[in-house]
Amino acid sequence: MNGKRWRVVDITVASVIGVTSGLVFWLWDFICDPLCEMVGALTPGFNGLLNGFWLFAGPLAAVIVRKPGAALYGEMLASLVELTLGNSSGIRGFALGFFQGLGAELAFAIFAYKLWNVMTAMLSGALAGVGCGVFHWVINPGWGCYGH
Repeated sequence: MNGKRWRVVDITVASVIGVTSGLVFWLWDFICDPLCEMVGALTPGFNGLLNGFWLFAGPLAAVIVRKPGAALYGEMLASLVELTLGNSSGIRGFALGFFQGLGAELAFAIFAYKLWNVMTAMLSGALAGVGCGVFHWVINPGWGCYGH
């Protein structure tokens, strides 16, 4: 079980990934918001495809740190940084980070945190997207795009 315990270096690396990802997410807000309006006006519902950019923090943290909870931690920290810097979706973006992080974490949990390959990382991103979709469906059944 010692291999699954978090060390200081794990916390540091996951934190750097989370903070950096949060900064990238915050910058993406400025690009995505106008794109969401444009794409949503042309093809209603398809603006949700732009949400995929917000799904990388959890899988990236998990693949690099390789500890249980890394995906959730990375995604939550990224969403907290984005919220702190001032995102367009407010506290809802932080809550969304939780659902995305849970989805991302689930992929690695399915394989008992023993499989760290490209396929697991892709599954992690896909399940983070499922978490995003479920969250958006619950708060906005019309599938509007509000930041992410």
